[in-house]
Amino acid sequence: MNLRNLAEADLAFMIEDPSSGGWPAVLTDPEGNSVSFVGLSNDISAVIDPGTGMVVSGRSATLTLRLSSLIRASMSVPRGTHDSSRKPWRVRIADISGVEANFKVVRSDPDKTIGVVTMHLEAYRA
Repeated sequence: MNLRNLAEADLAFMIEDPSSGGWPAVLTDPEGNSVSFVGLSNDISAVIDPGTGMVVSGRSATLTLRLSSLIRASMSVPRGTHDSSRKPWRVRIADISGVEANFKVVRSDPDKTIGVVTMHLEAYRA
C-alpha cells in the first residue's frame, strides 16, 4: 500500500472515530436526501479580520469528511451556492452540550490527494 492509500485509510480513525474526535453530523443535499456521517467539526466565535489581521467576534464553522464515505453513501462533493433561489447543501450538527445547529455549505475545499473535503459553513434557517 502506498503512502497516500495508507493516509486515506488512517482517516477512518482520525476523522470518523469518536474516540479520536470524530463528531456526528447530518448532511443533506439540495434534493433533500440526508445521510449521517462522523467527521471533524468546529464552530468557533472568533475570526481574523482580513483588513486588519485582528481577531474579531464572528462565527467560523467547518465540517471535514472523507471523500470515500461520501462515495459509499452515493453523495457527491457538497458545493456552496450563492444563488438564493436554489436550495443549498445543509449540515445539522450538535455542539458539545447537545444543542443542534443548522448550517448551509458556503464553500467546500476537496483535497483529492488525501481524500477529504472541508466544508465551510454558515448559519441557516429554512
